[in-house]
Amino acid sequence: MIAAILLISGYYNTSYDVINGSALSIVLLIPVSIKVWRGGDISAAYFLVGWLVFIIAVTVFVLKDFGLIPYNEATLYALPIGSAIELVVLSLALGSRINQLKKDRQIAREKELNTSLLNEKIQKEQNIELEKSVTARTSQLTEMNNSLQITLEDLRAAQQQLIQSEKLASLGQLTAGIAHELNNPINFITSNVQSLKRDFGDLREVIESMTTLHPNSEKIVDELLVVLDRVKELDIPFTLKEIDELLAGVENGAERTAEIVSGLRIFSRMDGNQESEANINELLSSTLIILRSNLKDEADVLTEFSENLPNIVCQPGKLNQVFMNIITNAAQATTETDLSRSEREVRVRTRLVNDDGKQFIQVDISDNGAGMTEKTKSQIFNPFYTTKEVGQGTGLGLSIVKGILDDHNATIEIDSEIDKGTTFLLSFPL
Repeated sequence: MIAAILLISGYYNTSYDVINGSALSIVLLIPVSIKVWRGGDISAAYFLVGWLVFIIAVTVFVLKDFGLIPYNEATLYALPIGSAIELVVLSLALGSRINQLKKDRQIAREKELNTSLLNEKIQKEQNIELEKSVTARTSQLTEMNNSLQITLEDLRAAQQQLIQSEKLASLGQLTAGIAHELNNPINFITSNVQSLKRDFGDLREVIESMTTLHPNSEKIVDELLVVLDRVKELDIPFTLKEIDELLAGVENGAERTAEIVSGLRIFSRMDGNQESEANINELLSSTLIILRSNLKDEADVLTEFSENLPNIVCQPGKLNQVFMNIITNAAQATTETDLSRSEREVRVRTRLVNDDGKQFIQVDISDNGAGMTEKTKSQIFNPFYTTKEVGQGTGLGLSIVKGILDDHNATIEIDSEIDKGTTFLLSFPL
């Protein structure tokens, strides 16, 4: 820039000297080239030689102009010759640089390939390890699943035993009532049998007297009069009427006994998970027969059974357990009020319901007892939760009820109000 300005201003010699001075500054490239060469770049050596030749040529050319060396053809053409030599050497440097770049690119490709192979190897190893981990984890999960399955089966067995134990415990509490219920008809039958023996004794006496009469006897009339007198004395017509009444009483007592035994058989059956067809009304009736004596001092049980209810597929013994637990709790809830015995009631209703094309059999068990708080309602189905005094309840009754109803795909709803009573609504899908 300075040389150009001097040239335009007419200072030709000064401009020429500035150009020559600038040319001498090329000597600064020497240490740079040496440093790059030592760094491993071979092309820098070519550049170093080329620039040295050019610098020498420039130096000779400049020294010639300053008159420090002779002016001749060698010094006159030193700069073109140096430039030509520099061009050749720089061409070699360029070729070397291109070769170096190719070599570097080849090395980079080899590194990239090696990296790719290494990554592929690592990925394969990782896949192998992952497969091993998956296999091991799958094996662990299978073992855990098998263990959980065994535990589930054990829990189901324990649940079955718990339900049966609760049922047997309930039966144990009902034993006295059942015994009393059986004793009434049995005692009635026994007393009637004694009267029948007496009446049949009178009849036997008359019959035996009649069999001793001989039609050809001369005293047949007298003997017959004696028998007739005995018949009047024993009042045989009254005896026959009494025998009919006693036999009807024995028949009634036998039917009541059979009813109780049948209800007890249905109630206590250990059908486990076996399902069969049963009628809800019949199951409720058998349960009420078993509970009759135990509830007589607690509340009156009123029934409103819908006729012609279809049978449902169920586990009858377990549903008896459900009905017994709820009805017993309902009767006991009435004793927690100030109501007199004649005012305490438990109502049991059944009905067939159609809802959007679906049919349900509903069992409504309600009482006019003490009712429940919202807190009690929220916890009433929790195992071992009870509002009774210690020793008076296990807290398993309604928990078992919920489990059995769940097994039957049935629902249970509770409507309760303090001092008003409680209603349990059970819905069994058909």
